[in-house]
Amino acid sequence: MLINKIDIKATSNLFSFLNLITLLLLTSCKKDELEISTRTINFNTKYINDTICIDNNNYLIYNPYKNKGNFQLKGMLHCHTNNSYNVDKFGSGIPVENITKWKEEGNYDFFSITDHNYATEIIEIDGIINIGKGIEDTKKQQHLVILNLPNDYIYIDKGEDINILSKYYNNLGAYVVYAHPLWNGAYQSDDMIKRSNLCKFVEIYSNTVESARAFDIMLSEGNLVTAIGVDDYHYNKTIKNSYFNKAWTIVYAQKKVKESIWQALLSGASYASTGAEISNIKISKYGEIEVKCKKSSIIRFLGFNNQNIADPIELKINKNSTLANYQVKGNEEYIRIEIINEEGKASSQAFLIYKIIIK
Repeated sequence: MLINKIDIKATSNLFSFLNLITLLLLTSCKKDELEISTRTINFNTKYINDTICIDNNNYLIYNPYKNKGNFQLKGMLHCHTNNSYNVDKFGSGIPVENITKWKEEGNYDFFSITDHNYATEIIEIDGIINIGKGIEDTKKQQHLVILNLPNDYIYIDKGEDINILSKYYNNLGAYVVYAHPLWNGAYQSDDMIKRSNLCKFVEIYSNTVESARAFDIMLSEGNLVTAIGVDDYHYNKTIKNSYFNKAWTIVYAQKKVKESIWQALLSGASYASTGAEISNIKISKYGEIEVKCKKSSIIRFLGFNNQNIADPIELKINKNSTLANYQVKGNEEYIRIEIINEEGKASSQAFLIYKIIIK
């Protein structure tokens, strides 16, 4: 197995070399050699645990839940209106009426409208937070949802290449979501998924389409990617509400405001759901991960599989339980948690495991 190591590029958003050494000197493990990574992670000190020691080895664990807030807010991050009609021919509704429906019938706390190849103007309604302008960049080869676009953005066709598109949108300050990668209408092969390294998010649940395979491939390729759940909301008299309130993203926000929602989304203090609820996720200073659910569930801890990166190893399973624990061993590369119960499924974000060797 390839062990995650540390890339210590000196920028304002990464650990400096001195900070890293200081952190390591605080541990009690033997230190022989510093191994530098070919895989990169932004080690923002707010979102990692202290170094832990397991069997005389040092590890850094990227913990997306370290600074989670107490507000669990439900978000719709892929949804359409009549402004998508030129592409999808659905006529999914007047934007202001849709937003009211999402708030009142779906109990959504925040949203971003992501029409097909059209940047719908920002609309504000009391009681539900618009987190910014979005679109769905819709091409035959793949679909990409784009969040946090500039307020004055107007859609421009930049072709189909996923890396060119991702760089273009990232340069605008926006975030790229790999939309429903295993949907039959734009199915992404494993090789295509491996090229998605500039995507910040991936839709693990998109309505009834599950793309856990894509999430695991992206994690195994060393991508710090966040899994989200989405309705991919469409509506007409034929399909009615079959694309409504089927999957969503829950963030653990510090406050019920746009800035806190984005902080939670970008740090990974969130989970994707089709109905199952996660009450709490935490990790101790000794590397024990604990997850609590509201209902009795199957709780699976999943990790990197070097024999088949699309099919994670089941590290541990608890059945008919509302509480489960897993002790990090250090060789997992990443650990994510899947919840299954009568209400549906939920997926946590990944804890990334980085081994440190100092000489």
